Amino acid sequence: MSKSQQQNRTLLYTAAQTRALLYIESAQMIPLRDSGILPSYLPPRGRYYLYDALQVDYIASKIRLARRHGSPGRDVALIELCYLQRVYESCPPDKPKSARERHAASVNSRCRTMVADGRVMTVAMLADQLSGSVDRRTVERWASDGKIVVIKIGRVQYLSVQYGNALVRLMTEYIPLPRAAEKLGCARSTLGVRVRQGRLAGLRGPDGIVRINPVSLDRLHKAWETDEPEGSLTVEAAAAALNVNIGALRMRICVGAVESVGFGSARRIPLEVIEKLKVKRTGLNPGFQWLDANIAFSDRRPTTFTARQTFRRLSISPSTLTVWSQLDLLPYYVSSIEAKQDYRIFVAQYIQGLVRFVGGGRVSKQQATEYRQRCAEAQIIV
Repeated sequence: MSKSQQQNRTLLYTAAQTRALLYIESAQMIPLRDSGILPSYLPPRGRYYLYDALQVDYIASKIRLARRHGSPGRDVALIELCYLQRVYESCPPDKPKSARERHAASVNSRCRTMVADGRVMTVAMLADQLSGSVDRRTVERWASDGKIVVIKIGRVQYLSVQYGNALVRLMTEYIPLPRAAEKLGCARSTLGVRVRQGRLAGLRGPDGIVRINPVSLDRLHKAWETDEPEGSLTVEAAAAALNVNIGALRMRICVGAVESVGFGSARRIPLEVIEKLKVKRTGLNPGFQWLDANIAFSDRRPTTFTARQTFRRLSISPSTLTVWSQLDLLPYYVSSIEAKQDYRIFVAQYIQGLVRFVGGGRVSKQQATEYRQRCAEAQIIV
């Protein structure tokens, strides 16, 4: 280690920082330090070793990419390959050709020994294992583009067996996201959101395709299939039971305000959740209760207007609309699944009948009261 690195502590990492970046334990770190694979420095009056930050950062970047492809970390073979690459490149070019050849031959011999021990494999060996699913040229292109973790020593590209096995498992056993979405009967974006949130185990391969863990996918699929129909309702049936708009219910499911099971067409809402939503309702306006009890709507939710649509059609102010609602002159009910704020929703048939009764223009309080009395007497909507 140079004097500038010894003097500048910003280029050094402590043992704890090095272990955290390389995902290794103390028992693995001590042999690497004693053998010189991890360049370290012991201060003159210090008690703890410090490690070269540049080399540690380089190895950490390789390990992070390997972990993205499913490698569990603690890959000592990868750390040794980075060390051999540094040793191979450290030979000065001004040395005689025979000395440089001997230096390269010693490094290559050590690499071949690691391959024979089953700790390291070449890119060609990886391509042979992936021959059933990925073309050899594709694997070579991934290696040259830096999409997989390879260490080039001379003309040969090496990678650790631990990382190679994880990559083979990812490309052969994991299910691509489009196929998983087709199996579950849901949209691809739905599964993508679940993977990003960490609610579904998935990894992005070197080809850029997200792949789902088959165990996690089978567990989720089995949970949907074993869901008892009598213990839950579909979104459409739940919207009809709650007498709410199906679009509003789906929106609340997406934001997490309403608990549900499954995705897409297989999504269901448990009956206990539906009962809680019914209890949570703020209550119907007495006028709407009378209206619902005496007027038949053919088992469909009546067409509704928002408060803005209502006061614009009646040509009145929002404050007047609020007062008339409190006086029970306009039948309305409160939205049942709003999490933060209650919204008044008015019966469109009643509002349209009031506009026809007045004949257009601004509606007065006397006209609204008279129309309300006539509807109560006739028990119909004009």
